[in-house]
Amino acid sequence: MSICLDAFAVLAWLQDEPGANQVEDQLNQATEQETYTCYMSTINLGEVYYRLLRAMVVLT
Repeated sequence: MSICLDAFAVLAWLQDEPGANQVEDQLNQATEQETYTCYMSTINLGEVYYRLLRAMVVLT
């Protein structure tokens, strides 16, 4: 099975927001089962990276 994660899901997981448990379950399955794969587009990865950088700048 393959799933595609979007930025919203990954950010929810990183910030322990509602839905984080569902994302964590998917990631755990991907690490435990060879037939289970998680994908993420470079655009969504860039959005996560950008939002995390912005959050770090605000905190400093």
